[in-house]
Amino acid sequence: MSFLTIEKVYNAYALFYDQLFGKIFHPGRHRGADIINKNAPNGANVLELGVGTGLSLPLYRPDLNVYGIDISEKMLKKAEKRVHSEKIKANISLKLMDAEHLEFEDNFFDSVVALYVASVVSDIDKFLSEICRVCRPDGEVIFVNHFASENRALNAIEKKIGRIHSVVGFKSDFSIDSILNYENLQVLSCYNTNLFGYWKVLHCKLT
Repeated sequence: MSFLTIEKVYNAYALFYDQLFGKIFHPGRHRGADIINKNAPNGANVLELGVGTGLSLPLYRPDLNVYGIDISEKMLKKAEKRVHSEKIKANISLKLMDAEHLEFEDNFFDSVVALYVASVVSDIDKFLSEICRVCRPDGEVIFVNHFASENRALNAIEKKIGRIHSVVGFKSDFSIDSILNYENLQVLSCYNTNLFGYWKVLHCKLT
């Protein structure tokens, strides 16, 4: 998917994203934020990629500096409203930005969180390269995402849906191997999450 296609799809999603994906994806958001809250040093810089409407922002510790980026301006406007309406205590900075071209210095972040975004980007290698560039050595990277099923029947369905990824806004047949085999990331743990455990939480460290 091109940048413009992704932007268009998620600007449309902004109208009903919270109703459609809020509750069903919340366990994964909680698990990702819990890992950060447990391990991040005091006052750490945390980058959340694909922050969307900001559903995860109330979950972070008050002392953290959380930078949320997204390519959808309409999603970010909803996130900004959430920061104010829910009086979120963490230091939140929201920016319109492409996750494959991050406008941050090298080694700036203590932790990076990618919630439901790895299967959306157009170039997974560029995406992972940028994560590794902006995260400090030995920093933590958390992925929460759906990955292609090992079940043959489910995988066949995912491949069919994958043919219309420009409409649904994500790759339903996205392989976990893209992350497991990435040379600069070490997977520390993997958990199933959300409805029927169909999504996974990958807790990684930069090597």
